[in-house]
Amino acid sequence: MDSLIIEEKRRCPLNPLIKFAYELSKLEGEWAFRGDFKSEITSSLDRIFTNHKVETQTEGQIKKRRYIEKKLIREFQRAAHHYLSKTPPLDDRLQWIALLQHHGGPTRLVDFTYSPYIALYFAINNSLRDFECVDGKSPEEELTRYITGISMQQLKDISNCKIISEWKGECCPDKDDRNYFVQRGKKRDMKRISKLLFSEDFADLVYPITPFILNERILIQQGTFLCPGTVDKPFKTTLENAIDCNDEKIFLKKQITFTFEQSREALADLKKMNITKASLFPGIDGLAQSLANHWVLTQKRDTPEGEVLADEYE
Repeated sequence: MDSLIIEEKRRCPLNPLIKFAYELSKLEGEWAFRGDFKSEITSSLDRIFTNHKVETQTEGQIKKRRYIEKKLIREFQRAAHHYLSKTPPLDDRLQWIALLQHHGGPTRLVDFTYSPYIALYFAINNSLRDFECVDGKSPEEELTRYITGISMQQLKDISNCKIISEWKGECCPDKDDRNYFVQRGKKRDMKRISKLLFSEDFADLVYPITPFILNERILIQQGTFLCPGTVDKPFKTTLENAIDCNDEKIFLKKQITFTFEQSREALADLKKMNITKASLFPGIDGLAQSLANHWVLTQKRDTPEGEVLADEYE
């Protein structure tokens, strides 16, 4: 068999956005990331509360927030069997809200991914349409997006210490067993976590969770969730109370500013890595939505002027 010999080391010039994601991938430990168009992290349930002005100032408002979440989950549980061949046990609320989140419903969960490249994609995916192109020319202005990173192991350790030191319920484990709640693959442990997170006993707890039953999208997106221990206040407030958001050993908030051409090049590079709407969201919907950027990403290989594409159906 012939072997390939690299005679000269060459540095490949990286798009600055791709280089940024690469640097994040080198962080020590197990990190998860989230790309967003705004700095503040909110859950989809937070946005429902904000849109309908369900505040947190009074006990009545807090009770209403809890009631809304329970009502949404209950209605989803009642009707889901019409659309799914198999559903989670009714008492496994964590699995139910993960399923609800998967299908676009409002939940307290916040999506993260273990891939900084996928987080980058979610941060800049819609940027091309946000630029204003004039006469087909690339705009000169810049856009800003945000990448959040969290050290999942440190977050687990902090959460476990809080659980063991404060929880007095009947399911409380031996206090010396700090890893009781992070034994992966143990169904009974995830049910205990689910019971704990919905007990409202841990208002300042944010727990990293990955459902025991993984759907296709979670697998492809290398996804995981952060789950707050309460809906009594916004996710951002709960997270700030749970960890020191100024400690870069556990929490990172990075602002990225880029031009149209940089975002176009980065999305083209991510496409070569098979990170597109079509791959991240399997199915005909993902394929159709992926075409939104197709023209911009392939314009250099576009049909020459004067050449007409044949109609396949003629």
